[in-house]
Parts: sequence; C-alpha cells; structure tokens
Amino acid sequence: MHKKTGNFVTTEGIPMPVTYYTAATVTGSAVDMAKYHNYAAIVHIRGATQWQDAITAHVYEGTNSTQFSTVAIATATYASATTHSVNEIDVRDEEMTPGYRYLRTTLTMAGGTGNMAGAINCRFNPRYGPGS
Repeated sequence: MHKKTGNFVTTEGIPMPVTYYTAATVTGSAVDMAKYHNYAAIVHIRGATQWQDAITAHVYEGTNSTQFSTVAIATATYASATTHSVNEIDVRDEEMTPGYRYLRTTLTMAGGTGNMAGAINCRFNPRYGPGS
C-alpha cells in the first residue's frame, strides 16, 4: 500500500450493482494515467449472504480507453466471508508497459447465487506541479 499524497482524484469504476451477480465478470471504466504516478481501485464487497464465493480483482492496462491487454498487471483475490470488506489493489506508473496509459479494473465472481461488489478508481501523486 502506498501513501496517498497530493491531488487525489476518484472516479466511479464499477458501481455497486442493484442486483446480484453470480459467476460473472464486471468491467469498470477506464482511467487516463497520463498525469498521475499512482492508481488504486478500492474494492467494496458486501458480506453475509451477499458474498458467497471468491471475488478476484484484476487491473488491466491499455493504449487507449477501449482496447486493453488480456494480461492483468495486478491481481487480488478475496475469499468469501460473512462481513463487509473494503480492499485496495494498486499500481505504480513504473509497473505499466511503455506506451500504455489507461487502466481499468474488473471484478470476477467465482460462483454462488449472488455477490454484491463495487470498485472506485483512484488516481494520485500528479506528475506535474500546480501551474503558476
């Protein structure tokens, strides 16, 4: 986990679904990392009966906002539990492939009859200081 400093920008990545997801993958929105050094997806998972099997978060990189690699540059798996969970999966700019500037998170539900999860995209540590 990295210290979040400087300008901190959040965008909706994967909203909390109104309905349950069974074994499926939910894809989040793309974020442009051109002006930031760090990215984190804050993953919120509902507990009790809403978390019935493992949930895996993947961060993928892309050269534009619609075409992404099929190989994740960061992965975290959360086992099922009966309590709510807030987790973080993060990427530093030096971990990204040269020429790639977009990131997005996907959540994959392994199974169960229903899972509720969401993710928020966070960008921080800007590459450039404030203008004068």
